[in-house]
Amino acid sequence: MQNYFVLLTKVGQARLSEVIAAGEQLNMSHIKLGDGGEDEGKETDPKETDTQLKRDRAEVPINEAFQHASNGNWIVFQAIIPDEIGGFYITELGLYDDQDNLIAIGKYPKTYKSKLPDGIATSMTLDVICQVGN
Repeated sequence: MQNYFVLLTKVGQARLSEVIAAGEQLNMSHIKLGDGGEDEGKETDPKETDTQLKRDRAEVPINEAFQHASNGNWIVFQAIIPDEIGGFYITELGLYDDQDNLIAIGKYPKTYKSKLPDGIATSMTLDVICQVGN
């Protein structure tokens, strides 16, 4: 198994089935970032049955979703984490729809997101790639 990944939750699987059966679209809204429940960041082991992150630290809107240029089965969800958000480690993430359902959950490599009081502040672009298949 891969060290870092994103997987559909049971809720996400159900929502995806619903919208496909209704001929509708699943409207993805935002990404939540978490630290695994510890200030120094703790790796998590996401499961399909998860309904929330261990501990939310930030929420950012998805600013773009598109098909990956080199793999037609990949959908990329892109979000910008602005420079004023930070001061914590990112070890987990969740993709949410417009009804605040956790559609997919991911294990993220431990990354410190700084902000100005740390001495430096930078924006961070986050690309979450999900594979579509049956």
